[in-house]
Amino acid sequence: MFDRLLEQRWAVAAVLSDRSVTTLSDARTLDLADDSWIVMEEMLPVLRSLKCATTALCGESGVSSSMIYPVTATLLTKHLPVAPGESKKVAEYKQTVSVSLKRRLKPDKVKSAKNVPFIASFLDPRHKHLKFANDALRDAVKARVKELLSALGADARPEITEDSSSSSESARGSSARGSAARGVCSDQETTIRQQVSNANIVWRRIPRGGTCNS
Repeated sequence: MFDRLLEQRWAVAAVLSDRSVTTLSDARTLDLADDSWIVMEEMLPVLRSLKCATTALCGESGVSSSMIYPVTATLLTKHLPVAPGESKKVAEYKQTVSVSLKRRLKPDKVKSAKNVPFIASFLDPRHKHLKFANDALRDAVKARVKELLSALGADARPEITEDSSSSSESARGSSARGSAARGVCSDQETTIRQQVSNANIVWRRIPRGGTCNS
């Protein structure tokens, strides 16, 4: 909004000074002092950087969790430090935003290594070296990832206990008994089929209207 207003500054001034369009009382209410225009010009670079960061973190086309700490570090180190010669209002605004980001995200605290965005940054090929973090935090993130991988490997291995061993033996015994039962049933089925086949042969040998001579 500041960018657009600064772009149209002289057009706005022309409309406010035209008494056929704007009355004197409205012009006095809507007109901005020169100090306000100067503050907007000084604030514009800071607001542009915050807009870019917000756009990058709010994108819907990709996962942005791995970008939270890299983007925050860029803001804190390049865009939010107070520069010499800046006005008091701009300096106060930068300090307020910096304090808020540090309080909420804690980018320099070792305990932040357990946060999902830090782990996501380590797993992201673009930020895997964690250049935006200090050495202690970088080592803590690596240790946390190793810990998670170890826990995942332990959960993936089946645990063998006495109950599971006895269950396996019972299952093998049941399987053997089932195989024996299936063998008996198979023999009985074969015998029945042979008897049916013999009966059919005898039936075909009986002449029409006659009897079978044994």
